[in-house]
Amino acid sequence: MDAFLGLPPHIHRAVVEAYIKGAIVNDIDFGDFEMLVEPWLSEDGRASFYRQFAQADERYTAEVEPMFGDIRCPVKIIWGEDDPWIPLARGKALHALIPQASFETLPGVGHLPQLEAPDLMLRRLSAFLGGD
Repeated sequence: MDAFLGLPPHIHRAVVEAYIKGAIVNDIDFGDFEMLVEPWLSEDGRASFYRQFAQADERYTAEVEPMFGDIRCPVKIIWGEDDPWIPLARGKALHALIPQASFETLPGVGHLPQLEAPDLMLRRLSAFLGGD
């Protein structure tokens, strides 16, 4: 991790931008993209950006997965079919853990559906929340 912390600011920014671009399959608003990049550019943000990779461990989610079936409130899982970070198979596996949830995929959408297809997401959420 220390090697990355020594990157010049313009190289660090390029790494952050490439990482975020790896999550999306559609163009998003430039302002939205900048909003995603900006928090990682400060000194604290830079350290946090690389620390998240060093600390990533699926055992933390595995610890709570057995409780998913006990969820009592309405749940709707909306998954980008073309998510490059977390494949659709993981969304389906999540749905299997929460069988009472509804599950819907968004064709042609990646990891950030709220930014890639905001109108579609708003319609889906509104319908789920009863606002058709």
